[in-house]
Amino acid sequence: MRIVGLLALFLSTQVFADVSVTLAPQLQLVAINEKVFNDNEIDKTEIELSPGEHKLIVRYADEFDDVAGEKVVSRNIIIVLKAEEGYLYRIKTRKHDRYAPAREFANSPSYDVERIPLDSSGNIIKAFNDTADLQRTKHVVGRD
Repeated sequence: MRIVGLLALFLSTQVFADVSVTLAPQLQLVAINEKVFNDNEIDKTEIELSPGEHKLIVRYADEFDDVAGEKVVSRNIIIVLKAEEGYLYRIKTRKHDRYAPAREFANSPSYDVERIPLDSSGNIIKAFNDTADLQRTKHVVGRD
């Protein structure tokens, strides 16, 4: 009887490993699952999530020297990510070297999610791009 109780306790408290997500340096992390980040946390490029579906809110932001240090910031982008154990996720976006193309990009930002399988030791096996599968989950806040 005691063994069954311990087994049930062990199974009910199964611990899942966190899933690593890296963000492009041009993406600012605004919120995860409705938890809004303050200005000190917004520039995180690496986060850990539990396995499962998460809603990340990010925005494209970059500074440029070609126009007196101007900063370009997009509207918020909602990314719905189904994080699976055994994968590393990279959220990437285009890097622009000049203000004008960055300003245009910020009006309609896009991103790619790279899902990278890991072996049991956490080493990368190979990378492939999930962009096509994630097209339906891309949303830009404030767009019709």
